[in-house]
Amino acid sequence: LWLNDVLQKSTVVHTGSIFALSMEEKWLFTGGWDKTIKVQEIQADDFEIEARPVGSIASNSVITALLYTQGFLLLAVPTSQSRYIITDPDQKKLQLGDFILR
Repeated sequence: LWLNDVLQKSTVVHTGSIFALSMEEKWLFTGGWDKTIKVQEIQADDFEIEARPVGSIASNSVITALLYTQGFLLLAVPTSQSRYIITDPDQKKLQLGDFILR
């Protein structure tokens, strides 16, 4: 975790490489080799920064890209299916769905 261009602390969140990251306001979403999306809440002031784990979402494939926008977390996986997740991090609600690319 970085604050004002200075490394404050290092933490292990995934069991493999992280390939994707998206941040919106206080919410940090990461995904990668371990086929898991991790959701963390970032809390910071002028002197310190903390990342509080909120939850995780299992996938059946490696996560290669993430984008959180307008209440949706979009992710890419190396298959013919892409997934979307309807989220409300403040309420800690996550719903996973699929759409087929044709």
